[in-house]
Amino acid sequence: MAIELQLFLMNWHAPETILVVDDDLGVLRLVVATLQNAGYKILEAFCGREGLKRFSEHHADIGLVLSDLSMPAMTGSEMVLHILRIDPCVRVMFMTRTTGRTKTAARVL
Repeated sequence: MAIELQLFLMNWHAPETILVVDDDLGVLRLVVATLQNAGYKILEAFCGREGLKRFSEHHADIGLVLSDLSMPAMTGSEMVLHILRIDPCVRVMFMTRTTGRTKTAARVL
């Protein structure tokens, strides 16, 4: 996952902040560290509700939302539906490590 993310970021040089949302603390830390090492400003959230709150507070600065799909209480796709009501132009990228969620990711997109 980290290699694919680095390749994506090499082609994306936007100065905006990236909001990273994941309920797995290990994954969250890995992604945040990778992005910070690439020079990006990061906001992080450990669940969909916190991600929505952070986006609401900082939406003018956020250029990309990078979110896990599968989270308790509010899934990544549910969170993004709310986020898109605030800013329909924000870029969104989903990530998941559960191979069984591939069909879910395709439906969301």
